[in-house]
Amino acid sequence: MNPTQGKFHHLAIQSRNLEESLHFYIDVLGMKKVGEITLSTKKGVFIDMGNGSLIELFSPPFEGDADLPDYENSKLVLYHFAIAIEDVAGSIDHCRQAGYPIIKEATHLKLEDGFEATIGFVEGPNGERVEFINQYSAW
Repeated sequence: MNPTQGKFHHLAIQSRNLEESLHFYIDVLGMKKVGEITLSTKKGVFIDMGNGSLIELFSPPFEGDADLPDYENSKLVLYHFAIAIEDVAGSIDHCRQAGYPIIKEATHLKLEDGFEATIGFVEGPNGERVEFINQYSAW
């Protein structure tokens, strides 16, 4: 068995506020809710990025602070995740108009190793960094 022969299924984000997170990913970024689960300690909602790749948003725990990340001290393992999109600048502007902090404006990169892309970053409602990328070169 070779686990690298699989495909990406989902990324889980522990939200500070589930409704605010759903607003950002569904209403602002245009993703679609495809399912939800209720565990003994919290609720999880799956949203589709548009190609079958999923993000799972967890509600804060029903009781206590079990499994809650240390937001204030940036103790999150996830640095950022990227969404491939054609209009990086338009996506950044859309998030700005929706009131989300812009970490990096749309910027064109052309590196010596041949990598070329336009990238931009926005901060999601839980402090997560969402990168928008339009990659022009192959690896």
